[in-house]
Amino acid sequence: MPKFKLLAIVTLIVVSAASLYFLGPYLNFATVKEYQGQILQVYEGHKIESIVGYFLVYVALTALSVPIASALSLIAGVVMGVGYGAAVVSFAATFGSLLAFWLVRYLVRGAFTKRHDEWLEGRLGKYKAQAEAVKKGVREEGRFYLFALRLNPIVPFFIVNMAMGLTDISAFDFFWVSWVGMLPGTWLYVNAGAKIGAIGAASDILSLKTIVSLAALGLFPLLMKKLARFGNF
Repeated sequence: MPKFKLLAIVTLIVVSAASLYFLGPYLNFATVKEYQGQILQVYEGHKIESIVGYFLVYVALTALSVPIASALSLIAGVVMGVGYGAAVVSFAATFGSLLAFWLVRYLVRGAFTKRHDEWLEGRLGKYKAQAEAVKKGVREEGRFYLFALRLNPIVPFFIVNMAMGLTDISAFDFFWVSWVGMLPGTWLYVNAGAKIGAIGAASDILSLKTIVSLAALGLFPLLMKKLARFGNF
């Protein structure tokens, strides 16, 4: 791996860890609920600056794979309401995810693919055909897998961003599928932020029924495609 790539990776890890260390304790459900009045007051006094600053911070932290998107989405609901808040969050989250995707693709993917191929050739040579078939499936049906992952609230978005950066999915498909797939979850958290006074804890936002419903919705298109292919066979 070239030295500049290694330096970039180390820098990103340090910055991400520092961001999580300093911001993590403050960006959570309890803190947002406690300071919702002050947050709203700052927004009312500086609306344009607040929206622009919020958008840039959201994009930057998402690009750095700092897992605090839920709290930031709550803040959007507190200050902007459901409509504007969901719109701002959806695009900020998608652009930030795209940057994280690009960082992994251009800094890590080459070395990862080379090591993977060497290991596959040396230890699992007889399974290479099957491995290539899996890679082909991800390349051809990656949009369906990505959509299912985006709708599954159990899988952290920053993990999805990094994992997809290692695949062959195009940046364009990653962007629009991520945007569509993240909309339901975005709406849930922004709506919770708008009604945060009536919510007792973060666990009340995502019930087991909601989690199962979102996961089923994500898997439905992939299942239909598999069934259609089976029927044609």
